[in-house]
Amino acid sequence: MAGFSKFEVTKLQQIEKLMRGRHTYKTDKEKHGLTEYWEKDPVLDQIANSQSRFTSDCEEYAMVAMRLLRGYGFDARLVACLDETGAGHLICEVLSDDGLQSYFIDNRKRELATRRSLRGYKFHSVSPTNPVPGETRPWLRVTL
Repeated sequence: MAGFSKFEVTKLQQIEKLMRGRHTYKTDKEKHGLTEYWEKDPVLDQIANSQSRFTSDCEEYAMVAMRLLRGYGFDARLVACLDETGAGHLICEVLSDDGLQSYFIDNRKRELATRRSLRGYKFHSVSPTNPVPGETRPWLRVTL
């Protein structure tokens, strides 16, 4: 099995640690006064390209992580799922070049996650790999 090199795994761990160190969780209700709000692409790009701290819920966290990963040359996509409590959740998946291995960056975890460490999650759908603003490729439903 090929998957990620040791160098790539170390880089992924550094990116996850950077994300965790810059982020403070805040619900959309607390931040925007709305039940659900997704930040616009220019705001997400600005967050990803700065070293500043940011507050957000899981969607922005996953989308910023995806932008950072792509900036380092990794292939990434978003995964819509239900967490172990049944609540809707969004995480970022990074895929090895050969597609044989993946890791997840999740604002609810304290380290780079694997599918096994997300055991209580029920995956629902995945975005196209490396989506761009105005993306027209459909999300794919996950069946396990």
